[in-house]
Amino acid sequence: MTWFILVPGAMHSVGHFERFCCLLQAGGKNSVLVIEPPSVTTASESALASFEAHVAAVNEAIDSAGKPVILLGHGTAGLIVTSVAEQRASCIFRLIFVAAETLPGVPSFVLQPSVDWAGEGLLRVDMKTQSVHITAGGEERMGEIIFSDVQGSHRCLAIKQLRPYPSFAEEAFHQLTLSRYQQVRKAYIKCTRDLVVLPVHQDTMYMRLGDGALKFELDSGHSPFVSCPEALAEKVSQIIALPDSAFVLRQLCHMPWEDPPDCQDIRVEVLRENPPADEGSQNVAETRSPKHPQISMRAGDGAGREVAYRISKSRRDSTLAKVLRFPAGVSLGAPAEYWYDSFVDDPSQYTNSSLNVPERGHEASLDVAGISRSLLARGVVVFAECSCVSFSWHKVVTKLPGEAWVSSHTLYQVCCIDVREWNRSPR
Repeated sequence: MTWFILVPGAMHSVGHFERFCCLLQAGGKNSVLVIEPPSVTTASESALASFEAHVAAVNEAIDSAGKPVILLGHGTAGLIVTSVAEQRASCIFRLIFVAAETLPGVPSFVLQPSVDWAGEGLLRVDMKTQSVHITAGGEERMGEIIFSDVQGSHRCLAIKQLRPYPSFAEEAFHQLTLSRYQQVRKAYIKCTRDLVVLPVHQDTMYMRLGDGALKFELDSGHSPFVSCPEALAEKVSQIIALPDSAFVLRQLCHMPWEDPPDCQDIRVEVLRENPPADEGSQNVAETRSPKHPQISMRAGDGAGREVAYRISKSRRDSTLAKVLRFPAGVSLGAPAEYWYDSFVDDPSQYTNSSLNVPERGHEASLDVAGISRSLLARGVVVFAECSCVSFSWHKVVTKLPGEAWVSSHTLYQVCCIDVREWNRSPR
């Protein structure tokens, strides 16, 4: 059984999630819990207290589940689930943001461009309770904004279910540290017709999630659990079905090309740039003609233009990722950077593809889930023609799980680009 914990955003209530919850429950196979914010007190520190109380309520729900959960935060609840993820990182299987605010950074309503309805006076703050209410007479207009893609009686019902929400104090966010939170597998669902958190600002919110987060898009307004619960449930199911390697690959292809922090104290062997002919087979990768000739790449083609290539292969047991980057374009003598990772998703399924027999035990690093091999290399282009490129590697470091990065003295690594397989990404 899978546990889903849903945290509504500003003004939303349990009723808005009713149809969506039924879909997630899958006929009783899963448990779904919607967390509403605790009542706002009248104390002067109520805004801060309400944030902490809301986080505590979600933490309590996670602890009660007794197993890793899928935690989903909508709108302003993105701030709540971020704090929860910092405190309960090991208890969260997937953290999903839906048109949500994220940290660190200012809220979306401060960003430009601002929403069209900002000057209509639709919201007011009750200073006594530090809560935000819809201005009298503005309910219908607010419903048009929040439920822009919901029609007729469904919108009327959704408007009736809106409620005041606590105005969280900025101090609550300033006190947050985001370290363990980074370990959680995160996904952001962008609502492309949102009038509350504009799509352009959702892109900013997604970028704050950092390396390893995935982004999905939904053709909906701000509240897809009301307007298109089936489509949202399908996206969520897609996210939780992804192996951990899917998040690792995104991180691999977007993180800065720098030496790992624990590699700084390692002396890396620097080879001669132009090895003698009898050493060429050891340092220079040999190439073969491409399967399908393409436009010939001459020396100087693409010079000065940063280009990146990526290839990934997935099997039932593992995922392989290779990233090749040309900071100054593809040309003879141009610098090249190469990153390789293999990721074992299911050690029990790892097999020899040629013999179709289990390989468990032949290499310790393949007996546990996680990254099994990593390699970083830097060199220069020594051959570039058609779709084949060869390199002379000057600097190579490798790593196995639980071990430090070490310099490699075996320089036979070869990268040949076949345009039918590689995803070309001009940068």
